[in-house]
Amino acid sequence: MNKMPILLMTLIILCSCQKTDSILSPLSIQTENGELTYNVETAISDKELEKGLMDRDTLDTKSGMIFDLSRHQDRPTAMWMKNTKISLDVLFIDDDNKIFWIKEKTTPMSEEIIIAPAPAKAFVELNAGEVEKHQIKVGQTVNHAILKPQPKK
Repeated sequence: MNKMPILLMTLIILCSCQKTDSILSPLSIQTENGELTYNVETAISDKELEKGLMDRDTLDTKSGMIFDLSRHQDRPTAMWMKNTKISLDVLFIDDDNKIFWIKEKTTPMSEEIIIAPAPAKAFVELNAGEVEKHQIKVGQTVNHAILKPQPKK
C-alpha cells in the first residue's frame, strides 16, 4: 500500500489547522513630533474583541491591535489583562478619532478591570513604553480604516 497519499492528506489537514497570520493594516497617530505609523491587527467580531492579544509571548515592534467598539458605544468600555502575557499601552479613542484616555504599562496576567472614564469608539493596544517613548498624548488624532468620522448630532 502506498503511504504517500495518506501522508500528503495528513500534511494538508495539519497545515489547515495552523493559526494563520492576521491581516495587518496601517494605523497612524498625529503627535507633536510628527506622524507615528504602526501595522495593526483589527478586532471587530465579538470573538476577536474578547480574545485580543491574549496568550501571546511577544508583540512585534511598531505593531499592535485596534478594537472596533462602535457597536458597543452604549456601554462602558472595560477590559482586563487576564491571559495577556505582555505589558501594553492602551489608547482609548472617541467619536472624533482623538485619544481621550491612556492606560500605560498594563500589568500582564492581571484580573484588575480597566475602565475608561467614558465609552470609547475604539481602543488601540501597543507595546508598553510606546506612549512614553513617542510622547503620545490625550487629544492626538488616530487614523485607521475603521475610524470613520461620526455624523455630528
